[in-house]
Amino acid sequence: MSSNPGRIFSTLMLMLFGVGCVSQAEIEAVSADQFEQMQTQMALTSS
Repeated sequence: MSSNPGRIFSTLMLMLFGVGCVSQAEIEAVSADQFEQMQTQMALTSS
């Protein structure tokens, strides 16, 4: 059973938006950083 980090992350982001306790600028910064890390992980695991 393979977990989908992208789907999990999207759900977490939606929860953050729903709560509204984090500013959009912070969310975008974290999102960009997390996306880079996920791309790196995928590249490492697929090779």
